[in-house]
Amino acid sequence: MDTLNEKPFEHSCRNGTEVKAARCDFVGGVDLQVPGDLSDAEFAQDLFELGWYHAMNILPRLNGFTGMGIEYRVKRT
Repeated sequence: MDTLNEKPFEHSCRNGTEVKAARCDFVGGVDLQVPGDLSDAEFAQDLFELGWYHAMNILPRLNGFTGMGIEYRVKRT
């Protein structure tokens, strides 16, 4: 099975947060584009969804994952 480390990552969360990273292992950081009207609770739901999605679908296909220390760049639109 091919690893996904160097492939780009994109995910659209249920409440509207758009997630993009240059790499699936999140080296170099993650960009989060958050709708301006999203509540803190809805944003938290989207972050939980992102973590779950990545852990279930991407993590098993990575050749190593740094985990902590990921730079998240949040932009509200």
